[in-house]
Parts: sequence; structure tokens; C-alpha cells
Amino acid sequence: MCHHCGADREVGYLNPTSISQSAINPVVNDKDSLMVGKKMSKKKQLHATMVENARRAVGVYIGRRMYDWRDRSCIIAPYHFEYVSLSCYFLWS
Repeated sequence: MCHHCGADREVGYLNPTSISQSAINPVVNDKDSLMVGKKMSKKKQLHATMVENARRAVGVYIGRRMYDWRDRSCIIAPYHFEYVSLSCYFLWS
């Protein structure tokens, strides 16, 4: 039984590293091989494309888990870890 939602059925837990801030917003170093020798406008365009692709990948991951776990009562997404507290967001089925 889930102590968050009181469900009797099995609960799904998303992988926190797959939905973390670093997964959603990749950091690009100017010394990265993709960025060396590029103009600033091209660097901004490459970074925007990388962020768009990363966010799309996170969305696809969540969507696939929701489809795979459609028989579960709820899906818990542990997110935003700070010290010892844990904030959870629930994706209800």
C-alpha cells in the first residue's frame, strides 16, 4: 500500500536521475569539442538544440513509464532533493 495516496495496488517510482535538473537543462562548457571554434550565435543555437532534445527525452521517459505502469495506482516522481527533505510530485493514473 502506498502511504502517499493510500493505493492498494503497486506504485511506480520514476528514476530521479532521469528527471533531474541536470537532465532537463544540460550544461555546456565552451571548451567542449562541440563548441570549440564556433561563433557565439552558433553556440547559443547548439545549446538551445541540446536543451530541447534533453527536455524531449525526459518527457518521453515519463510518457513511457506512464504507459508501462498504466495498471498502477500512482506514479511517484522524486524530485528536487534538498538536504534530507524530499518533495514528491504525483502523476495519477
